[in-house]
Amino acid sequence: MLANDKSCKPYLVLGRSNSRPRCMRGQLPRQNDTLILGALPAMADSVLLLQVLLSGSAVNLRSVAEVIRGDVGLTIQLLRLASLQQGERRTIEASVTKNVVHAGIDKLLTLVTEIEPLSSHPRGRAGLRECEQFWGHARLTALMAEELAYKTMYHDAEEAYVAGLLFHIGELPSILGWQWKFADAEPREIAGRLAREWRLPTLLENVACGDDLSPSSSCPLLELVRTADEQAQRIQGLVAKFARGVF
Repeated sequence: MLANDKSCKPYLVLGRSNSRPRCMRGQLPRQNDTLILGALPAMADSVLLLQVLLSGSAVNLRSVAEVIRGDVGLTIQLLRLASLQQGERRTIEASVTKNVVHAGIDKLLTLVTEIEPLSSHPRGRAGLRECEQFWGHARLTALMAEELAYKTMYHDAEEAYVAGLLFHIGELPSILGWQWKFADAEPREIAGRLAREWRLPTLLENVACGDDLSPSSSCPLLELVRTADEQAQRIQGLVAKFARGVF
């Protein structure tokens, strides 16, 4: 559920008549490119659906935001684009909805043509299944975090959602099979390196690093996301037991 925000309207943008994205690869502004950023994929069905949504004559930005916020790779690329546009990652809001509106249709078209769909893996089908499980856990943690934000009166439910979605980004190099010199580091250390490289909002970096000593503004969010992550793990454990016929 998207947080209500009048500043994010209109959600429907008219006047697009192209049948396919007009922007080509390489047009998206880049800073400090690395193999890590170029290799960051998104789920193939999310990429395809986003291409369809952005290619219509009328683009519903609410629907676009829903697709992006459901995918780890697309969300990271959107936040990175927002940071490149606005120049200072400390001021970037951890809001998919607002950043979709700020980006505009052309930049979103470029984003979706830049990102690679996750269709292959160095470990074959087993690796793809592991990626799907990671993406699924990230979405479930995000939903639990959003729900907890509403229940605990946390001031920004969508910020909590995004923090939950990206809580385990430190595991991405291992999950995706990247050959990276920092691959053997602790996941929380990797999370910090990736968050800085990808120019993610500082608040999200603090949460992904599990930094209890970070500024007080991130501590309540960190505790909320940790709780959401535990709830997601319990739910997935119960689902796995049910699938095996344990009950």
